[in-house]
Amino acid sequence: MGNIFIKTYGCSFNRSISQELSVDLEKAGFRVWTQGFGSDKEYFRDEQEKHFALNCDAIIINTCTLTEYAEKELMIGFRNFVRKNNEKAKIIFVGCSVRNKNSLIRKLKNRDLVTNDKKEILNYLKDIKDIGSHLSETHQNRSSVIFPVLIKKGCTHYCSFCICPFIHKSTRCLSKKEIMKKLKIAKSAGYNSIEFGGSCIGDWIDPENSNLNFANLIKLILKETSFSIANLELHPKDISDDLIEILSERRIRRDISIPIQSGSDTLLKKMNRGYNTNFLRKLFQKLYQKIPDLRVSTDVIIGFPGETEKDFKDTCNFLKEIKFNRIDVYKYSLRIGTPAAAMKQIPEIITQKRISKISKILSPKNLNITTP
Repeated sequence: MGNIFIKTYGCSFNRSISQELSVDLEKAGFRVWTQGFGSDKEYFRDEQEKHFALNCDAIIINTCTLTEYAEKELMIGFRNFVRKNNEKAKIIFVGCSVRNKNSLIRKLKNRDLVTNDKKEILNYLKDIKDIGSHLSETHQNRSSVIFPVLIKKGCTHYCSFCICPFIHKSTRCLSKKEIMKKLKIAKSAGYNSIEFGGSCIGDWIDPENSNLNFANLIKLILKETSFSIANLELHPKDISDDLIEILSERRIRRDISIPIQSGSDTLLKKMNRGYNTNFLRKLFQKLYQKIPDLRVSTDVIIGFPGETEKDFKDTCNFLKEIKFNRIDVYKYSLRIGTPAAAMKQIPEIITQKRISKISKILSPKNLNITTP
């Protein structure tokens, strides 16, 4: 049949959903290229990937609704680029923005398919004419690609700026049995590395055995499989001493993400993050003592409602104090339906000035401004 390119924005949950969708499409007879981790701002990571996408029959864009910038500039921008360079390809939007009734993606319904219904997707694709038949010899090397394993659906942290818990209203941890079954699929498909899919995965608990927590799950996987584990993203308050101990294992890659969101105690409380800067200092001290070669990336939000000049300076000082390998700076994005949307917003011009300041205060080597 035809060739399908899947581009994924957002977190490991989305990447795991894209992976499951690709399995369903391959079972239906399609050839699928699933773009992996770390390609949100780049359309393609190499010429082979670009060639496949711009000559395939359909492109599926798995969306993230965390910020308006991501929807407007990245996802819709990618859609417009594809439409210009591959006019015959069908375009399908899936994911979190499809669930969010206030998202910009929902407004594209008259031009593209916007749905999370797999049956509707398969029906939409059934008449594609394999315009990219010459791509049959273009294969993705899966031994070098990371397989996302879904372990949790939904989130119960309810950060005040985040819309995700409101669009994923049910929360469920997948059982150990379900996860091990997914790992068998990954191994038989030729994958050597995995990542865990889900929001705030560090609070995973086996629904069939409440004594089996996230640290124990990692121990079990390291013992019973040969996979390496990549792309760990952990909420600070989910990182226990037991988890720190297991993170030192060599088959767990040293690059992990721990989003702190702010270095101001006042804002951390408003954000409903569940910790303060003293907690963070102690956490990072433990981590670096146990794993000296750990490379930690983090996220911070600038322009959160009520942010004062002192809050901003506190954040900058904290970022200079702790050794971060990479800092992703996000401009606060108002999402209708979140508690932060009802708070007093600060002027856009102040947010922009602070984002400009932070790029001068911190080393540009490890700083990534993710919004203009």
